[in-house]
Amino acid sequence: MHLNQTGNSKSSMNRTLRTGFFSLAFLLYCMLSACAQVAPKNQLGGPVPANADTQRVASVAADSSTKEDASNDAEPVNKNAENLPAVDLTQKILYQLLMSEIAAQRGMQDAAFATELNLATETRDPRLARRATEFALGFGQPAAALQAARLWAELSPTSDEARNSLIAILVSTNRLDEVEPIMLRRLRDPMSEPNAGPDSGPNIRLSRFAQIYGLLSRSPNRNGSFLLMQKLVAQTGVEYTQIPEIHLMLAQAALNAGEKTSAIEEIRLTLTLRPDWDLATIMLAQYQLIDDPQQAETVLTDFLKRHPHSVEVRLAYVRLLVTASRKAESTAQFQRLLMEEPANPDTLYTSGVLAYQADNKKESELFFQRFLARQKSSPSTFRPVSSDTMSDIVSEQASSRNVNGTYLFLAQIAEDRKDYDKTLEWLDQVTEGNEYISARIQRARILARMGKLEIARKELQALDVSSDRERAQLIMAEGQLLRDAKRNQEAFELLTQALQRMPDNPDLLYEQAMVAVILNKLDIMENSLRALIRLRPNFAHGYNALGYTLADHSLRLPEALSLIEKALSLAPDDPSVIDSMGWVQYRLGNFANAIEYLERAYKIRQDADVAVHLGEALWAVGRKPEAEKFWVQASRKEPESDLLRQTLLRFNVNIGALTAVPTP
Repeated sequence: MHLNQTGNSKSSMNRTLRTGFFSLAFLLYCMLSACAQVAPKNQLGGPVPANADTQRVASVAADSSTKEDASNDAEPVNKNAENLPAVDLTQKILYQLLMSEIAAQRGMQDAAFATELNLATETRDPRLARRATEFALGFGQPAAALQAARLWAELSPTSDEARNSLIAILVSTNRLDEVEPIMLRRLRDPMSEPNAGPDSGPNIRLSRFAQIYGLLSRSPNRNGSFLLMQKLVAQTGVEYTQIPEIHLMLAQAALNAGEKTSAIEEIRLTLTLRPDWDLATIMLAQYQLIDDPQQAETVLTDFLKRHPHSVEVRLAYVRLLVTASRKAESTAQFQRLLMEEPANPDTLYTSGVLAYQADNKKESELFFQRFLARQKSSPSTFRPVSSDTMSDIVSEQASSRNVNGTYLFLAQIAEDRKDYDKTLEWLDQVTEGNEYISARIQRARILARMGKLEIARKELQALDVSSDRERAQLIMAEGQLLRDAKRNQEAFELLTQALQRMPDNPDLLYEQAMVAVILNKLDIMENSLRALIRLRPNFAHGYNALGYTLADHSLRLPEALSLIEKALSLAPDDPSVIDSMGWVQYRLGNFANAIEYLERAYKIRQDADVAVHLGEALWAVGRKPEAEKFWVQASRKEPESDLLRQTLLRFNVNIGALTAVPTP
């Protein structure tokens, strides 16, 4: 029996069995056959920074599967089949393969990987190189995975799956220089697709670039990824520069890299090529919202003059008006939407979201209930993802399909009125999907609030998850429950134990650092955050957390300033980072600068901690009545705030005597 299945034979099962271990050999044959499937469909899904109620994701589906040509006289021909060597399945090879699988099952990852890679090198069988790659990835060994993936791509040069796996590993390990020529070759030869026809070039180009965008969007080097995408488009010729969807992806990549000016340039190019695209219009408005809200509004209103029945853009306009507290205008736009589209699922869902954001919980609840009733009575109105138009821009979380999101909002509304039993009822409706873990975490939080902390912890611990990311998410949620219960030492121990199993998990490092601050373990805090910065050099909040903590403890203030400046360069519009800059300026005695930054942060987000900091900075320059107003505001937002309590204690201010002071 051979490891390969050649096209010259009608049935590999008729070949000579060379070992006496028939059952084991057949089992192994099945395992190897499962490893040699045709490459899966190419898909891209990337976040688009649209409004919460109209968030849409640019998704391009490319079906690269081919029809098999079969007849009674010939076996089906798989055009993506790998070139497999004619290697006898000797007793030695069979033994090594079985030992490799047994080692993997027993957690002996090094032995499993080494055996599989050696066999792949010896036999030149790409399926074994693939299996070695899977072992290394499964055990979290990127360097070993890269070694195996290189061999796999070498042994199977025409396999999309091998090439894509190699690209993904190169990207995840930040080897962008090495991945560039591979991507460039793929983009320059779009017509090599099996089903490529004279009119399919633009679709295939878009599919190829979308796949590359999806891979690069996962890179830890966001700036490098954006520059590489720009370079690839520039080097592939005019065909790519004339596709609007590609410029939309470049705009998103630029924004992820903190290059807002480039993002606006790319989205404007998108609209030049496709001026009536609602999604691109909404994205442009959001990009401009913080720095130039008037221009953002003009973008939306100009579009609505040309397309007055655009539900998505009008919903975005309503959101802008709500954010600007222009209640009368937003109400008028709401009413117009509801008159024109009274049963439109998007309208109902987003109206619920915006009503909730406007603190009109009763109206929000009615909209969400109408949305659910509409979904149950007419599920056919939900828009399916197109599977045959590769340039479709479809919504990943469109309101017409966001039933789980509706359950979560209704649960939050019930929680806001402290109806915890009803909250749990709504959360239990979320039984699958991306929101399932979030719903379970929220359920645990409600149980803890009901005095059932240990039950909540057991439920989190019992959840079956499929990835380290989800596992870390549950551990952090359990840690937060312990922190809320003031059991900070237990939370710290929980996170520390988790880091022993997942030492390079950036989220766990961040959480451990935050608990270490509470316990005054500043050395551990700093070590964790510096490890996080090494893992995610473009993660603004790593620098921000370390800089803020140093400033808050009046330690190494010049270094704290430098760290926060770095964070601000990566996230110039993040209110938490702007707040940190204001706070370090206050610690340095630069009160005017401090007030300027803190007022800017508070304008973006009316956060209680920012209000406390701003109040303290105003108090320092003698503007005490203004300081007191912000402290009252903070008290109303978070009456149990430790930061507020400690600040008022230091300045000997009685918040009870200030509650009659009108808020700013």
